[in-house]
Amino acid sequence: MIFILLPLALGLLLALRFKVFVLLPANLLVVMVALAGGIAATEAIWWRAVMAGLAVASLEVGYFLGLVTWSTSHNTPQRSVSRAVPE
Repeated sequence: MIFILLPLALGLLLALRFKVFVLLPANLLVVMVALAGGIAATEAIWWRAVMAGLAVASLEVGYFLGLVTWSTSHNTPQRSVSRAVPE
């Protein structure tokens, strides 16, 4: 559960501050932490891969939710520009 909620929150925070290019180093960091946590807990190799995959997916979903949050909070109405039609 912690490998889903923490990357979700991290992705949300990264989306509010950085552009999409931050996802590559963040994904690598999340995979390393998930694999290290699996090794420390002596889990099977397939379970470590599942944890890493869920953590990466959760990070990216969090990033998407952060983008949606940012876009709704910065929603400014569009100004209509009226142009005079030459006759």
